[in-house]
Amino acid sequence: MPTSKQYVFLALTLLCNVAQAEFYVCTDGLGRSIVGESPPEQCKDRDIQVFNADHTFNRVIPAPLTPEQRHAQDAADQARAHKYAEDHEWCRKYPDSLRCASEPRQWCRKHPESSECRDGGLSIDATGNSPKLGEQEPAKPK
Repeated sequence: MPTSKQYVFLALTLLCNVAQAEFYVCTDGLGRSIVGESPPEQCKDRDIQVFNADHTFNRVIPAPLTPEQRHAQDAADQARAHKYAEDHEWCRKYPDSLRCASEPRQWCRKHPESSECRDGGLSIDATGNSPKLGEQEPAKPK
């Protein structure tokens, strides 16, 4: 015969399992919501929302990428890798350039005469301040 401690342990174990339960919701191609205790098979090509047992939102399981999306993502990844390789090579050759500085504004404060700072929109004014990276300098009054 189980003791009262064993019953309490069993009850707590069951409560913990219920508290961790999730349910899955998605919308099929006809606009119907499908709910299940596991990711619905009808929604394998769609985003699936995951909710906790208390009906609070947990996360989204994204739909798998289409071949076109996968191709575009691969192309973007390759472009990023190529840009990184170019930057790495540039910084190997010219380690003191603005392009390689971890803090461009600080670099330009130390090298205000540099054309890299002026051409890159990082001109330093008389107070030592610079506009944000990529912003144009305000027009000077005539």
